[in-house]
Amino acid sequence: MRQIVAFLFLIALASTSLLPQTTVRVKVNEVMASNTNTIADPDFNEYGDWVELV
Repeated sequence: MRQIVAFLFLIALASTSLLPQTTVRVKVNEVMASNTNTIADPDFNEYGDWVELV
């Protein structure tokens, strides 16, 4: 039983190290901190501040 558990552990360890590691990066593209007349919110018809993330 110990051999089976050890074998399964080694397979799990090997499979996770062989998978490609991906990272998700979020970048701030634009910031408008005082939007007074550029882009209006269509739902409320107000000019709010906004941040664009890429």
